[in-house]
Amino acid sequence: VENVRTCLEYSAGQLYLVCRRKNLSCPRFVSWLANQSLTPVTAVLFLNAMKPMYDLVGFDQWTYYAVQANAGRTNCTIMQKARFGIGDVYFLAISWGKLEVIEDNLGVKRVSEGTLHCGNGRKLEVSAILKLLGFVGNFDNDRLMKVKEMVGFWVNEDPKRYLVAEPVSVMAANFGGTSFAPGAIAWAEQGMHFLHHPQDFAKVLETGLVPRHKTNGEDIPGYVVDARHGTQTMIFVSAVIPWLSDRNMVYGFIKNTRMQTLHPIDKFIQYCKEDWDYYCDKLRKEGLSGPEFPYTPETAGKYFAEYEAEHQAASAKHSSR
Repeated sequence: VENVRTCLEYSAGQLYLVCRRKNLSCPRFVSWLANQSLTPVTAVLFLNAMKPMYDLVGFDQWTYYAVQANAGRTNCTIMQKARFGIGDVYFLAISWGKLEVIEDNLGVKRVSEGTLHCGNGRKLEVSAILKLLGFVGNFDNDRLMKVKEMVGFWVNEDPKRYLVAEPVSVMAANFGGTSFAPGAIAWAEQGMHFLHHPQDFAKVLETGLVPRHKTNGEDIPGYVVDARHGTQTMIFVSAVIPWLSDRNMVYGFIKNTRMQTLHPIDKFIQYCKEDWDYYCDKLRKEGLSGPEFPYTPETAGKYFAEYEAEHQAASAKHSSR
């Protein structure tokens, strides 16, 4: 998804994105909403806030394979094999007729000179192909650290052998961020705690709740874990170690203060619109036309107000315990 921007920057011709099934992509405003949160954004609000962008391209984000929801769409969990692509240019390119998304469960059958043959029989005239493999783990890391089994983020139950790769996939009903930094500070301090206090690690092991993971021996090294493994590790370890639990509240404050200070909502929406307009101008010169940026300050303010109501309710529930 992010490669669409590169294609537009280099004034590529017609674009095609061929996939077996569509993964959810995240508009920049929705990413902002999660990254400024004090308490995580519910998956319901996360999806609802995507609506202005998804309406432009005629997709219903609630019908994606990754979304597991009740009939009233009041509760849901997102379970997706890949992390969200984040950006608005993907939606702009579709809505302006520059990009066509082809969902073909048979994928690409073969290529010939100047032609890509889809599994469904469709032939696309192309001059360049980008084959995007995503994240592939490196077994050298397993060999270097002598990984037999990951226990949380620790190698072979050793509190001084700490190995973290950002978990793959999405498995959540709440979203506290889409960027690396909020998780990175928590991972760093968690690893540091047990380096200084290795005796505390026995308390974690005694629970028997920390997830374990081994390589499948083929294409997934032991250190490459999914989102469920990562989330459960953070929850269970923080529950056992009071200092880490207290630090979790600090992380939310740091994240919120940073975003609200550096990227207040009106300023951020202005940034996004300027970026959108820049690419619209490029496409107009190619004779294309399409919609304006769908998030006005008023639209963004509406979803932010919904988040604030969620946050107040979550905070009140926490205080009553």
